Amino acid sequence: PQLQEGDNLLTFLATADKVLTGIFGFEMLVKMIAMGFILHPEAYLRQPANVLDAFIVVSSVVSLLSDGTDLAVVRCFRLMRALRPLRMISRNSGMQVVVMSLARAAPSVTYLILFGIMLFFMFAILGVQMFKGEFYRCNDDSVIDRESCVGTFHDGHSVRERVWSNAAFTFDDAGTAIITLFVVATMDNWTAIMYNAMDATGVDQQPIENNQWWVGGFFVLFVALGGLVWLNIFVGVIINTYSQLQAE
Repeated sequence: PQLQEGDNLLTFLATADKVLTGIFGFEMLVKMIAMGFILHPEAYLRQPANVLDAFIVVSSVVSLLSDGTDLAVVRCFRLMRALRPLRMISRNSGMQVVVMSLARAAPSVTYLILFGIMLFFMFAILGVQMFKGEFYRCNDDSVIDRESCVGTFHDGHSVRERVWSNAAFTFDDAGTAIITLFVVATMDNWTAIMYNAMDATGVDQQPIENNQWWVGGFFVLFVALGGLVWLNIFVGVIINTYSQLQAE
């Protein structure tokens, strides 16, 4: 919301910001005195959670000291206030295990992401070869091709102009094919895309229901590999790493 200068809520938020920054800063100093700064193995800055805490506190202090300045660097420090909830990581062992498991699983996850990208590109190229330009249709089902889709027709209620239009998700090029495959992988009304492919008859030809029903296997295979197998492996790697860390 837009707060005016002198607004009670704005004053409260500014005061709370200063108080919390002071509390967090005092906590950081106490920890540094008790644990040491960085030289020995158990020092404050040798623990990743404390490094995050220190970064957030320093960002908040710099933001407060430069209040009223509108430099781009200062605005960046102000944005760092949004990271304050991450301080909970250093106070919750369960959250620490989750973050550590994500970090440890990063190499395996990277390979899985590369495999997923390769899978999408492979099916996208196949989709372009099979369905490029074939998802167009006329709003009058009586026509047989694009050349016939002209003039007007009566749809049973009113006279309408014939329109030759494309589907929302197509395989006309690699980019749109990847977007279409992403929608299929989410299984959000993916059968509508599959039915468009099954009805396709050719470029500039009016679709016919179930003209090539066998291409449904293309989408079923992609859903099985991309939407189920790959995603389950992805989640399984993270869960396995999490279980190993808990055991340790």
